[in-house]
Amino acid sequence: MNRSDFWWDTGWTAGLLALSGLVWWAVEQLPPPIFDPVGSAALPKVTVVVIAALSVAMGAAAWRSRHAPPKPASAPDQEGGGRPIYGMQMLALLIAYALLLPLLGFAAATFLFVLAGGVILARGDRKAMLASLVSAVLLSVGCQYLFTDIFYIDLP
Repeated sequence: MNRSDFWWDTGWTAGLLALSGLVWWAVEQLPPPIFDPVGSAALPKVTVVVIAALSVAMGAAAWRSRHAPPKPASAPDQEGGGRPIYGMQMLALLIAYALLLPLLGFAAATFLFVLAGGVILARGDRKAMLASLVSAVLLSVGCQYLFTDIFYIDLP
């Protein structure tokens, strides 16, 4: 891992941990539940814990690779590894998903989000893009059915 990748991963780790702490603090400000035994704070807290744990794992991996012995010159680099552009594209896609959700509705916005994310991460692999298309259809239709017909949640 080169020096800029280490600092990039370390910065993301610190930023995600700070964001997790801020969200945890905000969730603690929610009023206690009246009828629901779990309350509205349970899911955000679980999500924050998962994000914090994954960011710590990312920081630990960056630290380990930074302090690992150097690779021999003949060892090939990871294919496409260490390119922050993919992360930035996924972040932009997530923001676009949040903005399009009320306009297009849950099923259509989720289909486009999963498909576009799969295309970004497939990096030109046709089999992976086909799997993304199938995943997008299954996730958008399946989640729409699960949330509206089983959990009775009103979706946009």
